[in-house]
Amino acid sequence: MKKLLVLLASLLIASNIFAQEQEVIAINQPVNQFTQTEVSSPSKFGDLGQNSIGVALLGGGCGVYGLEYERFFGNAFGLAFIGSGYADEYPWDRGSGKYVGGFNFAVMPELKLFHCEFAKGFDMTLFGWSLVGITAQSDWSTDYDKELDILSYTWDGWKINAVAGIGFGFDFVFAKHISVPVQFGFIGQFPTTPIVGMCVGTGIRFVW
Repeated sequence: MKKLLVLLASLLIASNIFAQEQEVIAINQPVNQFTQTEVSSPSKFGDLGQNSIGVALLGGGCGVYGLEYERFFGNAFGLAFIGSGYADEYPWDRGSGKYVGGFNFAVMPELKLFHCEFAKGFDMTLFGWSLVGITAQSDWSTDYDKELDILSYTWDGWKINAVAGIGFGFDFVFAKHISVPVQFGFIGQFPTTPIVGMCVGTGIRFVW
């Protein structure tokens, strides 16, 4: 009888110890989850993708336009590359196999300044930008002979200019993947055809 009582007492003590261990695990588990959530909180510039590709236009009296690829390195600093080109046959000698055209290319360093999320899936980022690049366009002159009633064209080479600009902009991102930037600032080109003035820009990009 005494052995049976001792056995029952041992089982009760063991079950009590097991129950206490389970309570300790249950208490500690939410604390660990809370700690993990705090460590993995998003940055102050949101959790948007660091790559985007699309089309862009930035200009006033001069500017750059075309395809755009943007890449951010970390949370705040990024680079955008914009460029395009075209070619066409001589307008005065179709079928000659001779072509005129032009191209533009620019690099745009960007720095995020402020970010906010207006609603779920609708983000806005304020950023500063600068720009350096090059533009080139074919040039020709015309001469009209009144006696022969002939309009002649003369190839004058290329108009090549360096381009530089600075300003700020707002990047509106919808559903975390559709970006519509709106930019303001100043832009200029030199030395062939010097121009300086205010500029505006926009575009549409896919973000990932």
